Amino acid sequence: MSAMKAKWVSITLVFLLLATAVAAQVQGPRYVELEPNFTLNYGDMVGGRLRYLQTAITLQVADNAAALEVNAHADALRHAIIMHMTAQDHETVRTNQGRETIQEELLFELRRIMEQETGEPKIERVLFTFFVIQG
Repeated sequence: MSAMKAKWVSITLVFLLLATAVAAQVQGPRYVELEPNFTLNYGDMVGGRLRYLQTAITLQVADNAAALEVNAHADALRHAIIMHMTAQDHETVRTNQGRETIQEELLFELRRIMEQETGEPKIERVLFTFFVIQG
């Protein structure tokens, strides 16, 4: 193989590797961490004490384009999460089944917001990556 032909083969391989890396970044699920974490009081006061909840929420989306759309509407999404979480009662928040119900309700609400804002639901899953209650 001539030196010129070997050079072209090498350059072609480099471009193929770069194209594959770029395609891998665009495809597949992406995760959007809503920052900062949520620290909220929730439910009714019991014995004059507030109950507190601290959670970290990550949203799973299909790709980078959806992640950009979700980030663009993060304030509206955070508002909906805060309003929903503060309305929860202690029995719901403290059980796994209750938290799963909250996740489903949040998914429905956040998808509704994204559909209203962008025409598509964009969000595939709501994940609690940290969840602590006190009170």
